[in-house]
Amino acid sequence: MVCRYYAGELLDCFQGCHMLKTKGFTVIELVVAIAIIGILLSLAVPSFTEMLMNAKIRNLAGSMANGLNMAKVEAVRRNMHVRFQLTTTADDTCALSPNGASWVVSLANPTGLCGTAPSDTENPQIIQARGNENVNRLVVTATEETVIFNSLGRWVPNSVTNNVIDVREASGVCATVENKRGFRCLQVVVSPSGMVRVCDPALANTEPGSCAFGA
Repeated sequence: MVCRYYAGELLDCFQGCHMLKTKGFTVIELVVAIAIIGILLSLAVPSFTEMLMNAKIRNLAGSMANGLNMAKVEAVRRNMHVRFQLTTTADDTCALSPNGASWVVSLANPTGLCGTAPSDTENPQIIQARGNENVNRLVVTATEETVIFNSLGRWVPNSVTNNVIDVREASGVCATVENKRGFRCLQVVVSPSGMVRVCDPALANTEPGSCAFGA
C-alpha cells in the first residue's frame, strides 16, 4: 500500500500503513541488552573514578601553588619576609606538618592559631588560610613544611635544591613516564629563585609541564 500524505487523509494513511507496526523485544534480546549495558558500566566506572580523583589532585596542587604565589607577592609588596606553611588543619588545633593538606600564609608561625582572622597586627598576622583537611584519599609529602619568601620574592634560605610538595592518591598508584596508567599525581615545585610551578612527573623531560622541563 502506498501512503499519500494529503492533509485530510494523514490519519487514515498512518492507520493503514503496515510498515508502521511496532515490534516488541524478546526475553533473550532484553538479557543481551542488559549484559552489554553491564559490561559498558564496568568499563566506565573505573575511568570515572580516576577522572574524579585526578580532578581532586589538580585542585589541591593548584590551591597550594596559589598560596605560595600569594606569599611571594605579599613578600615583595610588603618588602619583608612572608611565610607559607603546610598545616594539619586551618583552625586553632593546627600544627605545621610536611604532610598537611591545609595551608596558611602569615608573617609569624601560626601553630595553634590558624583560626585567627586575617590581621596585620594580631599574632600570627595571617594573610590568608585555606583548610583542605577533608581531601579523602589524597596524600601530601613536602620537602619542608615552611617556605619563606624575602622582599625580592626569593625562597629563604637560598637553597641549591627545590622544595617539592608531592600530591598523590593514597594508594600510590601514579602514572609514570613508562606507564601512563594510574592517577595523574602532581608536584608543586618552588625553586631557589622563588619560581612556583605545578608539574606532572608522568610527562617526559622534553614535554612542557614535566617536572624536569626548564628546571
